[in-house]
Amino acid sequence: MEPEPADSVTGERLAALEARVDELHHDLEVVRILLAGPPAEGPSPMAPPVDPRLGPVGVPAPPGVPAPPAPTPSFEPIDRRQLLTWAGVGLVVLAVGFAVSTAISRGWIGPELQLVGALGFSAALVAIGLRVRAERPRWAIAACSGGVLASLATFASSLFVDQTSQTAAFVGVAIAFVGGLALARFMAAQWVGIAATLGAFVANGPISDHGDVPVVSVLLVSGVVGLGAVGLSMAAPWFALRVAAMVGGGVTLLSVAPSADGTDERSLLLGLAVLGAAVVALLPSRERSPSDWKALEQALASALGPALTWVVIAGVDIGGDRERGLVALAVAAVLAATVVVLRPVLQRAHAIATFVGASVAASIALPFLLSASGTLLALAVQGAGVVLIARHLQPSERIRWNGYLLLAGSALGLQAVMVDAWVDDAPYRDDLVHLLGVLVVLGFAAVIEDRQWLRTIGALAGLVLLLTWFGSVLVARPQGHALVSASWAIIGTAILVVASSRHHRLGATVGLVVLGVTVGKLLTVDLREVDTLWRAALFLAVGLGLLRLGLRLPEWAPPTDDREPHQPMR
Repeated sequence: MEPEPADSVTGERLAALEARVDELHHDLEVVRILLAGPPAEGPSPMAPPVDPRLGPVGVPAPPGVPAPPAPTPSFEPIDRRQLLTWAGVGLVVLAVGFAVSTAISRGWIGPELQLVGALGFSAALVAIGLRVRAERPRWAIAACSGGVLASLATFASSLFVDQTSQTAAFVGVAIAFVGGLALARFMAAQWVGIAATLGAFVANGPISDHGDVPVVSVLLVSGVVGLGAVGLSMAAPWFALRVAAMVGGGVTLLSVAPSADGTDERSLLLGLAVLGAAVVALLPSRERSPSDWKALEQALASALGPALTWVVIAGVDIGGDRERGLVALAVAAVLAATVVVLRPVLQRAHAIATFVGASVAASIALPFLLSASGTLLALAVQGAGVVLIARHLQPSERIRWNGYLLLAGSALGLQAVMVDAWVDDAPYRDDLVHLLGVLVVLGFAAVIEDRQWLRTIGALAGLVLLLTWFGSVLVARPQGHALVSASWAIIGTAILVVASSRHHRLGATVGLVVLGVTVGKLLTVDLREVDTLWRAALFLAVGLGLLRLGLRLPEWAPPTDDREPHQPMR
């Protein structure tokens, strides 16, 4: 076999070397793209062409697997340029408004021409937005939103109402709103729909200020606005538009409810309230895509309980407090049943928010059905039960904190009424109810709560409540202050003994603090309030007890084998 020519071998080596250099260049380009990160606003005009084999951030995609598409936001974010655009459109609208108002005040423009000019200006803004939507989409969104808002403001103005009627104003607002939704759908611009929705809800107020407006008219327009916005949001889907519809519709129902009078108005109000409650309770769990607007929409279910309770109580002729309490209790039961029945369908955050709304509605029902002391006990029991549910059935921080707030509110209320009982003696029945509330708080600290720092806070709160309860019960008895001091000394001694025997430093400190408070009371209040003989016996008993504790404390001290031996003084 003849050896290969030297030129042939050298050419093959050069080809292999060039291939290796090209591969290294490709790897270096990948590393450079990874270090630089994704571009902020698309590729620069001077950037090299993107290799189709690379993923969204320049990472090579696995063989045979297409690169995943870049995530798209659920709604159009507002950045600095868009804010400037909206500000510019707003200033232009204000400038035109100032010019028109000047012309009107000087008699240059009549009422009919004013309305035609305002509507023409609104149409011009929409036309400009549609004209530039391909080249400048941000300008288009701002201009179209301004046009829709301008038309709504025109129909809701006192000039339009005076020249036509309130019914025509409501019809004009409805037409402008429907046109705004159609425009938002055509442009695929959620913010145009939000502007139309919120503007239509706000327009009800100025129209209603011109005389007695039937509540039916306001409710019908609000129903059209809410249902239209929710329907478009479900088709898009647009979370922010649905949030705007929920908030605007809820505020409108809450404000209109006290004015509802007559069977027709109340029936329509309750029907819209039930329909709105169903939207808030069911729709936020439909879409699975993550979004900040979706989280806000789900959190709105926490306000469903109190809002629905207020609408029903204010919109229905209810005779007394008991009936109102039953309404709130019924709302709480319906929401709780919704969570239980639809638990497999509802998303976890949405179910938690709905449960919190049911809990708040139950809390609203208690003052209508119970006395003040009974309400505080019921709130404590409800808070402990909510914490227990959050711990065992569906762990949730939001449900836990709802229980914590209920317990804290109950504890503060119990403290206030028991302090008042020091001056005005409460009946024995109330004293027993207060004691049960104190025991619930202590049970939360000892059994229900599993976090050490919260157990400590609960135990300290329970101790303060227990000391206050003894004072509220005993202070009205003969030589009551002496009995209070004696009970406090016994409690402090018990805490100190148990904590010291178990080497619990914090508990021993708490016991010493209770004894210190007792001694302070002896030296201040009891010197004035307790008879001399009882005072001497009380001081003697407490003093001997403290001496005895001082002698026994070294026996309960922890082992000191690891300490340095004591060196006598020389």
